Amino acid sequence: MLLARKNRPLLGLDITTSSVKLIELGRSGDQYRVEAYAAEATPPNSVNEKAVVDPSTVGEAIRRAVKRSGARSRECAIAISGDAAITKIIQMPSTLNENELEGQVELQADQYIPFPMDEVSYDYEVLGPTEHDPDMLDVLLVATRTENVEQRQAAVESAGLKARIVDVEAFALEAACRLLKHQMPDQGTGHNVAVVDFGASSTTFSVLRDLKVVYTRDFAFGGQQLTEEIMRTYGLSLEDAGRAKKEGGLPSNYEPEVLDPFIDDMTQQVSRSLQFFLASGSGREQPDQILVCGGCANIPGVADVIGSRVGVPTEVGNPLGDMKLSSRARSSGVMTDMPRINLLPWREEQRKQRQKNFAISVVVGIVAAGLVTLLAGFMVQARIDHQNARNQRLEQEIARLDKLIEEIANLERQKERLLARMEIIEELQRRRPESVHLFDQLVRTLPDGVFYTGVRQTINRVELEGNAESSTRVSALMRNIESSPWLKSPTLEVVESEEDRAGVRRSRFSVSATQVTLEEEGGATP
Repeated sequence: MLLARKNRPLLGLDITTSSVKLIELGRSGDQYRVEAYAAEATPPNSVNEKAVVDPSTVGEAIRRAVKRSGARSRECAIAISGDAAITKIIQMPSTLNENELEGQVELQADQYIPFPMDEVSYDYEVLGPTEHDPDMLDVLLVATRTENVEQRQAAVESAGLKARIVDVEAFALEAACRLLKHQMPDQGTGHNVAVVDFGASSTTFSVLRDLKVVYTRDFAFGGQQLTEEIMRTYGLSLEDAGRAKKEGGLPSNYEPEVLDPFIDDMTQQVSRSLQFFLASGSGREQPDQILVCGGCANIPGVADVIGSRVGVPTEVGNPLGDMKLSSRARSSGVMTDMPRINLLPWREEQRKQRQKNFAISVVVGIVAAGLVTLLAGFMVQARIDHQNARNQRLEQEIARLDKLIEEIANLERQKERLLARMEIIEELQRRRPESVHLFDQLVRTLPDGVFYTGVRQTINRVELEGNAESSTRVSALMRNIESSPWLKSPTLEVVESEEDRAGVRRSRFSVSATQVTLEEEGGATP
């Protein structure tokens, strides 16, 4: 969405398992301007692991977001997951023109993409001269299965939009991080800055150097875990837990027993990602700043907690902080839609009223559950004692059977070793006559004027080296071998004429032939 031309707004769409987020950006001089924005909940089971399973229902969510935002543009930018993309930097001669470069990339792409090319969508970008070879260019090749693109395109088109840009999330993140440079020391120049984007089910940890991503790591962690913990703690449905997390109204023990442990997990994930980054290569240095983004970043005080525990200054990232707002994106509208965008609003008045009602229902539920638990406790304990006795008996029998199985296994191994020895002995006994026949045929096939200087056998292939009075003698040798019942397929490898010390010319030769086995000969004798 950052590649739109001047005065031509473009929609940016972020499709996740929890929501569809939309923002329309335009340009006002050299500055971006927010034209419209909205977010809609993703229908259940329509997106699975960043793959669009049901494009039509996702398209309906996109359509609602477009209508609610009042966006005018019908062109959008979407991105596929980095896990679904294949990236490779290849080298090309710098002398190629644009058409020649495109042809060469198409020819070489098949070497790096492990899928049939008719099932793949790919593109490339010239990065610049190769560091150690100025006559070559570094070219970034990016590919994905066409179905990954078509799934998102189908959802977008069903909403009446057109996908003008299909990017990869990692590259889109790098471009979007430039909008955070107003929060970075020295605008990010000469500094390492870590950006942590907390999503619903996954988190992306990236480190930028001079506003370029030098390290990225995705891991399974997100705001959905907080929602699920609220479900388990207070016995709520997924929908009710999500609503309580957004609007408040949870009991007083929510923060110390649920929210604070979740913040601890967030801090641990950031600390672990920093350790992975520092261990990923030589010369890695601790980031000068951490920017936390996404829904979880709006938990009050979370940036301060992370910064104090990992020892790196931490702020909440605000990519819209350096942008203008159009008349359709008034400040009041931003505050109204914050719950849908960030998923963690804190409305104090509603929170107090909901907290009171929820506390009453929880107390009644706890009392009822306590009575049921007390009555059922005796029955459960009796069953546990009975099951423990059965388990002990089973463990004894299992130990006895394990001993018997080990003895049987030892006998099987001894049997296999004996059978292997018998097979070797039988094979040696069976093939013993072949050596006798071989030496017999070497003598029988040797014509006058020829003598061997070396004989070597590799499996059934026999290599003969020697000297002959003339090449005619060598030909006679090959005819004899061809007519032999125990040798076949003679091949003349080398024949050279040379003089010995006495001045006599001789033909040095090398001939190979295949020995006929007993099975091939049918047990016949010469």
